[in-house]
Amino acid sequence: LNDGIIPGDPNTIPRFTWWNHQGTSEWVQYDLPSPITIARSDILFFEDASQGGGCDFPQTFSHEYWNGSAWAPMQLAHDYMNMIVLYGGHFTILRFSPVVTNKVRLKVTLKPGTFWSNVCVLTTMLPVMSLRW
Repeated sequence: LNDGIIPGDPNTIPRFTWWNHQGTSEWVQYDLPSPITIARSDILFFEDASQGGGCDFPQTFSHEYWNGSAWAPMQLAHDYMNMIVLYGGHFTILRFSPVVTNKVRLKVTLKPGTFWSNVCVLTTMLPVMSLRW
């Protein structure tokens, strides 16, 4: 996810996947070594369902941060969910009200009857690191 690889062809790079999960709620999380300010997320979703493959965009997605005692929603700076071109072969760049945290996660609801993968992702200004799910 955050390995520093920017894809030219998404079919040729490693990607995180919830392969064969259908209609479920899932998440992927970064645990940071120390708190940082986060105000942006760049996501590149992988989709090949339109070409007969098994990966599709999520039905919904959101971001949360750890406030020290519980997960809290990150407040979007705009109403991105009503944008026409939220997905599709390019980075989805979201801006949030800044938060200081040492944990951040992307939550998704997968579409029923299709699969979903996430290619290259999450929050900018993060060092290359491991993740949890």
